[in-house]
Amino acid sequence: MMIACPCCLSGATRRVVLTPSMPVNPCILVRSAKASCDTVRRPIDLHGCADCGFLWNAAFDETVVTYDQTYEGTQSHSAYFQRYLQQTAAAWSAELGPDVDAILEVGCGQGEFLDVLADKTKARLVGYDPAYRQGGLRRAAINPERLPASPKERFPALVNRMTLEHIADPFTFVSHMAEWLTDDGCLVTQVPNAERMVTNMLYCDLIYEHVNYFNAFALVRLFERAGFENNTCHLSYDNQHLTVFSRRSPKNFGSDKVIASQAFDAFSAAISTFRDDWSDRLARIHDTGSDVFIWGAGSRATTFINALRNPEMIAGAIDINPNRTGTFVQGTACETHLPEILRNRANVKVIAMNPIYATEISCKLREISSCAELIS
Repeated sequence: MMIACPCCLSGATRRVVLTPSMPVNPCILVRSAKASCDTVRRPIDLHGCADCGFLWNAAFDETVVTYDQTYEGTQSHSAYFQRYLQQTAAAWSAELGPDVDAILEVGCGQGEFLDVLADKTKARLVGYDPAYRQGGLRRAAINPERLPASPKERFPALVNRMTLEHIADPFTFVSHMAEWLTDDGCLVTQVPNAERMVTNMLYCDLIYEHVNYFNAFALVRLFERAGFENNTCHLSYDNQHLTVFSRRSPKNFGSDKVIASQAFDAFSAAISTFRDDWSDRLARIHDTGSDVFIWGAGSRATTFINALRNPEMIAGAIDINPNRTGTFVQGTACETHLPEILRNRANVKVIAMNPIYATEISCKLREISSCAELIS
């Protein structure tokens, strides 16, 4: 049966990858190895559109995904990420202009970005997120719930960072956010850059709670369907993040169309060998007597460890977020520790789940006198 592309409505779609079952809630904190191993699992049935390059999980089941106060999605314990948030807030504030008097963030998490925005703009700041745990913010008003169906007011600027990839019906959601915007308002959307995932064949960027995988061309097609004719795209965070500023005023978008079929084939082939390649590589490391830890205990770690033939080859996970200490990487008995566990350790390999943090990780390893070898 033909499945129309959720972005451009093309019928030129096909299956690209069918993964083994993986945990559906990688960001939920679990403090029991048994509960972690017994977690709900589902496969990702990744389909792709040959016309716009969009990818999505055609078998996504939103009823098994949890977003509540046990959800831990923050990266703000990283100094590198904090600098990035500062740069992003400054750039977005400049783009929106000094006259914007109110900004709404949809899917604001714990309000980290709104708190940074407070130093960059005088605008009133409002957020919505069902995972918000209350407290710690200076002047943002955050509602611990999903965006209501009916607008309570209209805003000249609405931002959604790392939210749209989680939404089962992206067109309806974009249209709903548009109802909260003034007629001349600006919608700012940031998502993971799926073109990088496909081009670099990054298996660990496949995460169950991410139903959508956008490239710039596909994302703009979606916004144009929703009435946003003026769309400007930017890449950031070592090309990991894609941001689009969308307005209703007419303007041509100059992005080249994605040629997807060959890229899809290469991505599918790489994914099919990931499990065996990394399992064999880790077995060789173990033969040398080295312990292997991963750095980062969130979504990529969940995908990575659950793909291995023997997850017990990973001695533990390291995460600088103290909220994760003592929790388990979903689907496994791999416990999460602070970096201190590696103090003065030698004959250890550390696999960075996101290479963008390699310098920060290396500095931390030196700080605790660890001779661990870092692997990206």
